[in-house]
Amino acid sequence: MLYEFRDFFAHSAKDITECNVLKCKLQIDETAKPVRSRPYRLSDDMRKVVDEQLDELLQTGVIAKSDGSQFACPIIIVRKRDGSAWFCADMRRLNKVSKPLFHELPSIDDIVDVIARNKCGKLSLIDLRSAYHQIPITEQSSY
Repeated sequence: MLYEFRDFFAHSAKDITECNVLKCKLQIDETAKPVRSRPYRLSDDMRKVVDEQLDELLQTGVIAKSDGSQFACPIIIVRKRDGSAWFCADMRRLNKVSKPLFHELPSIDDIVDVIARNKCGKLSLIDLRSAYHQIPITEQSSY
């Protein structure tokens, strides 16, 4: 089945497309001052990984160059079990001044009922590749 539908899967960041169903609207508390944090120190090896990943994210359109944003969050690279690098942004200070987003999610009982009602023959759970990169933000959210 995976071989038959292999064109559905992203093999690299260039294969990832953005969601066309919704855009996320980020709301910052109007009374809060802009958040800028000093970058964390990185080793030369980590800096090389950061440069490569930033170039890839720019090329794929996941991120765009800033026009002098008042907001800045530090990044860190974490090694995964397989040795590959995981690019992380420390958004804790920004999260403190952001208004929470709430989305209604169905309960697991409702999901199981729908699956049973439709007599689902196969069920698979496949992790999304960089799913958080696929949800675009609105233009007014990109400060």
